[in-house]
Amino acid sequence: MAITATSGIFGWGLNAAGGKGSAPTVWYKHRSADIDLAILDDVRLATPEIGGIPTPTFPYKAGYMAGGGATIFPRLKDTIGALLLATLGSDDIVTNAGKSLITDLAVAGLIRHDFAFASTASFVPYMGFKKVIPHDESAKVVTETYTDCKIVGLTLTFPNDGPISARVDAVGCGFSTGKNLTNTWNNANYEDWDSAPISTVAGGYVKFAGTSLPVVGASVALVNSPLDIRMEKVYGSPQLEAVTIVGRSVSFDILVKWNDPDLYQQIVTGSAGGTAWTATPFTGAVSILGQSVGLIGTTPLNIPYAIRVDAPNVLLQQVGGVRLGSGQSLMLRLNGTALAPSSGNYVTIGIHNTHSGAYALP
Repeated sequence: MAITATSGIFGWGLNAAGGKGSAPTVWYKHRSADIDLAILDDVRLATPEIGGIPTPTFPYKAGYMAGGGATIFPRLKDTIGALLLATLGSDDIVTNAGKSLITDLAVAGLIRHDFAFASTASFVPYMGFKKVIPHDESAKVVTETYTDCKIVGLTLTFPNDGPISARVDAVGCGFSTGKNLTNTWNNANYEDWDSAPISTVAGGYVKFAGTSLPVVGASVALVNSPLDIRMEKVYGSPQLEAVTIVGRSVSFDILVKWNDPDLYQQIVTGSAGGTAWTATPFTGAVSILGQSVGLIGTTPLNIPYAIRVDAPNVLLQQVGGVRLGSGQSLMLRLNGTALAPSSGNYVTIGIHNTHSGAYALP
């Protein structure tokens, strides 16, 4: 008998004050396209030994942790805010209070959330995840809870003809597991599909230095780099003592239709009409906007839900030059790395909805 995954559940919750050791008391569930977050049971074989037949002789376990993640099509009505807060560290609803991400003009009743680094830029809060593994018999349904986790990666993918997706990856110190458990979710029902951003909704864009690019596809990868897990283990314990973030970065991968050579020449020569190589790297602001089909509400909130990524200082470089392929259109692949700005946020991910107040750690 085969068991299908359709009735499985994926969800998350924030630790109190983002600290280690306090399990979440509020859990949010979200539809998922793929879930591989799991218990990582580190089973090993020792070095081959002398004595007896030439076969493995000595198995042992080197400890455990939680690792992996999930791919989702993010709904923007509410629950995704807790995940963005856990990824970046803070939610600012004051600086751009009530301003639409689409027009940057104030809209009565609108709440805009700008997620960015906390005042301590290295702060990434601890959180928990749940995965419910389904079965046709309720007594055999397994719930795994992954505790004291930190998000180590969030990749947003912007295709040219489909829904915008998010891949979240985490590392956690502990877990619990059991059969036929009762799980309580803050959102009793899943959020509807109409608040998920779609690339084909008119008005979406990928801009560099304020100019829209003819983009075929793009992705944004936020990375919270953890300390080597071997350095997180201490003698006498099978689990990680902590998840320490030692570096943070944002990178862009953008595939652009070749409409004219200006951008290419600016990267290589420093100007659209340049003819010689320049030693000055090409930098500027990157902004990516995605919108939903559904509207937040009636007038004046007759605007789509939206998500926008803004990085004010990005190093942009070509990947592999301009390739000429028989039967293929010309494309320019660009890689961008966000650099520390002279002022303001390193990166901001904004969403707007009607969630009351800022998303905050419990």
